[in-house]
Amino acid sequence: MRVNPVNIGTRLASMILDHFIMSLIMVVPITIFTLTTGIPPVTTTKQPTTATEMLGTGPMMYVMLAALSIYLCKDCIGSRSIAKRIIKHQVVDHKTGAPATALQCLLRNFSIVFWPIELMFVIISPDRRLGDRVAGTRVVPFDRSAPAPTINFLQVVLCLFMAFAYLFLLTKPLQ
Repeated sequence: MRVNPVNIGTRLASMILDHFIMSLIMVVPITIFTLTTGIPPVTTTKQPTTATEMLGTGPMMYVMLAALSIYLCKDCIGSRSIAKRIIKHQVVDHKTGAPATALQCLLRNFSIVFWPIELMFVIISPDRRLGDRVAGTRVVPFDRSAPAPTINFLQVVLCLFMAFAYLFLLTKPLQ
């Protein structure tokens, strides 16, 4: 099944909106934790140079990693992030056209740390950024007539744990 690809404008708008919305969502647990514990998110007055300085220490680091894990799993429920729902896009398996699994959505978002490269990929091929090529997915216009994808909540929770472990291991050598 071949679906017309999305255009550059809506794809870039989706990426920017995703980042904005997910950043706002990430602020909520960090703010709640800071207000209830009195532990500031960042404990340095100079420009942060290590993961510890960027993420905080102790419990705050884990709250920050959990918030970033949510960001990485933004597409895992129904293969559509909040921004993709607003712009009417969906992540699908590149070969079958079926909605992407939670694991595919997580895998495609691991490459977000390379956002300048991701941006170049989107400009060249709006429906398949670097993460999509790695995960075997693409972004297509959402088809409301297609049956709704089933949500495997166990897989979503597993992806959250995997995202947390990935981020933890990624930052551990920098501490």
